[in-house]
Amino acid sequence: MVAELLPGGLLPPVVLEVVAGIILGLQVTGWLHVDVPVEILSLMGLGFLLFLAGMELTPASLVNRQARLGMVAYVAAVALSFPLAVALRALGAGGDIRILAVALTSTSLGVVVPVLRDAGESGTSYGQTVIAAASIGEFTSLLLVTVLFSADPKSTPVQILYVVGLALSSILAILVIRKWWGSRWFNESLDRLDETTSQLRVRSALVLLLFFATLVNGFGLSSVLGAFVAGVVVRVASQNASPQVQERYQAKLSAIGFGFLVPVFFITTGAGLDVRAVVDNGRTLLLVPLFLIGMVIARGLTSALLLRRGMTARGILANGALQSTSLTFPIIVATIGTSLHFLAAPAAALITAGLLSVIVFPALALMMRPWESGSPSPAPSTANAIIEPGPEL
Repeated sequence: MVAELLPGGLLPPVVLEVVAGIILGLQVTGWLHVDVPVEILSLMGLGFLLFLAGMELTPASLVNRQARLGMVAYVAAVALSFPLAVALRALGAGGDIRILAVALTSTSLGVVVPVLRDAGESGTSYGQTVIAAASIGEFTSLLLVTVLFSADPKSTPVQILYVVGLALSSILAILVIRKWWGSRWFNESLDRLDETTSQLRVRSALVLLLFFATLVNGFGLSSVLGAFVAGVVVRVASQNASPQVQERYQAKLSAIGFGFLVPVFFITTGAGLDVRAVVDNGRTLLLVPLFLIGMVIARGLTSALLLRRGMTARGILANGALQSTSLTFPIIVATIGTSLHFLAAPAAALITAGLLSVIVFPALALMMRPWESGSPSPAPSTANAIIEPGPEL
């Protein structure tokens, strides 16, 4: 309701949830204590957020020309992030150069998707391009961190083999699940039990979410990767259903996620931010804008320059702003880096920079509203939008 009252709707609800967490947390009012049950709900919220993000992404948008350019943009961001990391270290950001560099390359898919979804743009050509690029930024960064900085004592070549094994296992599981889900008997069961207390479609989606999260975790990787893959699989598996069924199905899953679990994640993220560690330390406070500038240059600038085809000037700038938005990954990097002694003092500054990126950059993108000029109008149904590669992208 507060987001609705703000002029222009420039602050998405997810941003206000993070700010609410800061205010309610131990660093400000001290009203909110994040204990073990709340922490578990928060992790479930992160997983469900990325699961829903996977459901927003059409498989075609991962293999078209824009997706390939998105991967090129990510490689360029990684290449640019290393000299930026060297400069940050020279300016007082102690820590491993590699982890400082990787920290600048990610995009928070879980923040970008709700912003585009609320604007009605997640199913358009523009929205799919932004989501595909954000997906590459989030999950390639997670893979890099897993391979380079895993707490598991296994060597980097073994970690790479784990990633390859996971990819092959996921492809096999996807083929089996798609064949099973597309069978006549199972579809008839889904239609018959969809509106009963069985809620078979919803339960099947949750089973797949748990299955892929467990599969990924078994390979020593982050479970959120599995949650995203599960979302894509559910999207592919259910694409033969009627638009009405898909819309109702996605509404049920969104109600579970955005109505319950996802807000817990954003609020506890804000509550966990150590505001005093940033404010009381001059060097840490100075690092916040430096990290923010690094994110804009490494991730936003490369994405804006390489993914500009078919976009208006406002669309290019808005895409750069959205790709510079990164919160979940800085939290993950700060946690891993601190526990493995790769990152110490800059951890709080990195998380604060991520928080500011979530507050500032989506608002800038919404101010430009590139979809109001020069981009296709929203698709009738997000769950049924298929993006084909072509000149319109």
